[in-house]
Amino acid sequence: MPLYANVGDHRELVREDGPNRGICAYCGETMIARRGALRTWHWAHEAATPDCEGGKESEWHLAWKALALDDTQEIQVGNRRADVLAPGRVCRRAPEVVYDRGESARARG
Repeated sequence: MPLYANVGDHRELVREDGPNRGICAYCGETMIARRGALRTWHWAHEAATPDCEGGKESEWHLAWKALALDDTQEIQVGNRRADVLAPGRVCRRAPEVVYDRGESARARG
């Protein structure tokens, strides 16, 4: 459930007056805007795409990213994607502790 989809030559958040269709930045498939009163507004794949990394996030994860400033979420950094990119920091919510040096608890063993 990505917050952004590619629309034309730019990334687009789901907005009330925004487009209804976009393209997934991860797999290139068509996405549709989901707007509702109970869930975080997001883009969803029009067809099932079980192998797309962009569609594997929970509602909680999506809501967590939505708290960040616009245009700081889902930023490509090399061959990985930062959930939130803040000056000097990359935040990726994962089930592991990430230390300032970029060394993970999993890597420390």
